Amino acid sequence: MGRNLDDIMNALPAKRQAKIRGRTAQLKSEYETLQALRKALNVTQEQLAADLGLRQANISRLEKKRDMLLSTLARTIRALGGKLDLTVTFEDRPPVSITKITEPESFVQLKSPIRVPRARRHASPKARPPRHAVRTA
Repeated sequence: MGRNLDDIMNALPAKRQAKIRGRTAQLKSEYETLQALRKALNVTQEQLAADLGLRQANISRLEKKRDMLLSTLARTIRALGGKLDLTVTFEDRPPVSITKITEPESFVQLKSPIRVPRARRHASPKARPPRHAVRTA
């Protein structure tokens, strides 16, 4: 008959068991997505949107992004009650924390997203007058 995980863990030295339990706790605290983090904190998209001064649809789009500004991520994490820490690791050096770019003073707080008006598009090229045409009143 095979051994179960508890038997295997109990057979390991205490130091090794502690290391495994520590790594397990670390992995349980890591989330792959912003959405997973929000759900783990029992926060709805509507609640987060209200805290950020956005619409729920904006939060949905934000959670689907694969790439976002650090300032946006830091602001969202703060709205969830956390603080974003940026740590850079190298093979031959100790980890380095970069704090300046994620500090609240280093970026502007927005209550709502900036809306950039789109250029008006005409239905067809014929609908707009040519640039060289002379307009008459």
